[in-house]
Amino acid sequence: MRRNLLLAVACTLTVAAAAQPTWHFPICFEDGTGARDTIWLVYDTTATTGWDTPQVDYSLGEGRVDMDPSVFNVWVWNWDNDSTKTVAFPYTEFPYHNATVYAFNYQYPVTIRWDLTIGAEPFLPQDGGPIDWGMIYNDYFYYNNNCGGPPCGVFDMSFVDSVVVEDAYPAEVFPADFTLGHNLQLGIAMSQDKSEINVWPNPARNLIRVSGLDDRTTKAVISDPLGRRLQTGVLTPANNTLHLDNLPEGTYLLNLTNPKGNEHFKFIKAR
Repeated sequence: MRRNLLLAVACTLTVAAAAQPTWHFPICFEDGTGARDTIWLVYDTTATTGWDTPQVDYSLGEGRVDMDPSVFNVWVWNWDNDSTKTVAFPYTEFPYHNATVYAFNYQYPVTIRWDLTIGAEPFLPQDGGPIDWGMIYNDYFYYNNNCGGPPCGVFDMSFVDSVVVEDAYPAEVFPADFTLGHNLQLGIAMSQDKSEINVWPNPARNLIRVSGLDDRTTKAVISDPLGRRLQTGVLTPANNTLHLDNLPEGTYLLNLTNPKGNEHFKFIKAR
């Protein structure tokens, strides 16, 4: 109840009617002056991803927002390279959502609030499980986190419902990357049998390594959340590295195939 009341004060939520309801997830920000602003992560049946033909979903709030530069504002880029406060995805991307949040004219301390119980709404697709985990990551949260420090290097949103950054010096709290998902923190294969293969680091920056491979050659395929192949490679115990320089930030799927079978992993490409 405390979290719901807190978010109700910080955010105003309007849910549009649709065949499958629109899902809104507010990330609420407050700076040291008490000024507040909100970024919205949205799922809707009409949303477009922009992967093939960049499109702005104006009806879902992705259009340009004119902001007063003299007050605290948070914002994200839309597909037209304009500033907005909403990132909308179609339900085909569920349960993964990413946003890079920028800000200006803020003063410390900066408070960030969220409520992951919204990720269990009954109208959401449940094939991959509800949204029950999230992370915040940038240069500040890499070292100032709640999951034991590097190599974890992210702030786990499933542990608490808010974080207060008193002062991020020498880094800054913005821009901050947010990723929502389902049990991504485990970084474990989705196959049913107990695999000894491990993909690390996760989140990754420039490369990932695959440990636990046997002597047989393993084919590796990296795909986006919609299943489109982006990168392929061949791995062995002696050559077990995949470079990620050509991939933008986001969530990816890694499929590993050898004569023993297939295994699937999820990983995050961070900034």
